[in-house]
Amino acid sequence: MNGGLELKLQLLPEKIEKFSRKEISKWWEIESLQKYIDVERVQRGLRIYTIPTYEDPDPDMIEEWAENSKTSSLNTMKILIKYAIKDRKKILEEIEKVEGQTKEKKYFHNGAGVRVQEAQEEEPGSKDTGKEKKSSGKQV
Repeated sequence: MNGGLELKLQLLPEKIEKFSRKEISKWWEIESLQKYIDVERVQRGLRIYTIPTYEDPDPDMIEEWAENSKTSSLNTMKILIKYAIKDRKKILEEIEKVEGQTKEKKYFHNGAGVRVQEAQEEEPGSKDTGKEKKSSGKQV
């Protein structure tokens, strides 16, 4: 039974590391998207780039169209940030949950469990008799 407990204790840090990597990835995603929004640039792959299919489009219309596309792309990035923040919160909750399990199991295993075992091994009065035998052996 102790072997299973030790195995679980060994696996918990791996879970924490896995969740920590996910959390760092989400944090990086949020920060980079926010930087793009701050300077009003659209990240590659998120650009909505279309042009009207009129025969001879007016340059003002093209400019307005491009501005609308940019605004739509920036709004899309804000939506991505919103959901990445939710995901990151879930990951942080999982990390706290696993860290809590680690602390509880380590305390039980190294703390209370060891104390109970030590108390069972000691018999009342056994230490006193051992001392008497040693001391009586030296005096004779």
